[in-house]
Amino acid sequence: MNMFESSLIKQQFNDDGFAIIQNFFDRSIIDELKIETEKLVSQFENDEKSGLYIFTAGTEMKSDQYFLESGDKIRYFLEKDAFDYDGNLVVNIKHSLNKIGHALHWLNPVFRRFTFNEKFKQLAMTLGLKDPVIVQSMIIFKNPKIGGEVVEHQDASYLHTFPKPNGSVIGFWIPFEDATEQNGCLEFIPGSHQTIPLPSRWIRSKNPINGSTQMKHTNPDVKYVGQFIPAPAKSGSCVVIDGMVVHRSAPNHSDLPRPIYTFHMFDRAKFDDSRWDENNWLQPTDELPFPSLYDN
Repeated sequence: MNMFESSLIKQQFNDDGFAIIQNFFDRSIIDELKIETEKLVSQFENDEKSGLYIFTAGTEMKSDQYFLESGDKIRYFLEKDAFDYDGNLVVNIKHSLNKIGHALHWLNPVFRRFTFNEKFKQLAMTLGLKDPVIVQSMIIFKNPKIGGEVVEHQDASYLHTFPKPNGSVIGFWIPFEDATEQNGCLEFIPGSHQTIPLPSRWIRSKNPINGSTQMKHTNPDVKYVGQFIPAPAKSGSCVVIDGMVVHRSAPNHSDLPRPIYTFHMFDRAKFDDSRWDENNWLQPTDELPFPSLYDN
């Protein structure tokens, strides 16, 4: 990126809460990620435990231990619409995945090399991030016909920071194939990162009956007010997402897949007293403290 491009990206991001950088990566790099994704899917197909862990974004967010302990692991989550009412799989098992997460950026060599690419470091610096650490990463499949809706939300409701979430959590979102209005591209309320306070949180809590850890939605009936606009992105592009901007994606009813790789960062030096919320579902562990983008 030259200085002019960097200025435009930062301006759009500051104004709208997101920015689209078309053709950020060459096709050869995206092809490498697709090949590695196929290898991961093949490993899943051979796993005797496959088919047990359905993931639904939004008000039914998964809260069992398989999900809650996935921050330092690579785990597989299935689409609910891959099954009929009797629990029978209605698609090929390799097409049943919702996502793979949440430590691809550290545990998989190909995705680790990609995540710590110099282009991401330069982009983070362009956006003014002082000391970003990677907190999670995912491949999200949005497979044809069954790729589920992601309801409107703010990432800060899952990945909350103090003293305030504004500008502390940022996502990078990279499509492997063209993300279009037909196959479920992202949609945003531009500027909502500045106008809509955080009305809802997903927090860890104790089950009053058995004492196990579960997720609690503090305001499940929140409705966001604003005009959503679609944000199509070509394969190899990068969409930058502020943790406070309201966004969503529609179900994929098309015949075309919409696989993407995404990771989130927390700028631990954004404010003098920036800190990660201990009530977030995702927490650093001894096995995987949040790694620095700039130092790796």
